[in-house]
Amino acid sequence: MPKRIKLRTLTNEERTQLEKFSRSATKSNRIVERAKMILLAYQGVPVEQISNKLDRSVTAVYLRLKRFDKEGIAGLQDKPRRGRK
Repeated sequence: MPKRIKLRTLTNEERTQLEKFSRSATKSNRIVERAKMILLAYQGVPVEQISNKLDRSVTAVYLRLKRFDKEGIAGLQDKPRRGRK
């Protein structure tokens, strides 16, 4: 049985921004793909289907959904990394 994730309610502003990002030709591919992940999840598409459709692991989809749930639109961005050793 697939693991279920409970998502918070999207605000109208968040939905509008996600839809805009998912169709964007100027945003980075990562942001576009992440916006699509979130929108598909809110449409009720199972995580396994989202991962297959976007060619990402199930774990990556869950990670993005959890980050979006916690951080909102800011969760679509990459977190800073430590840089060069």
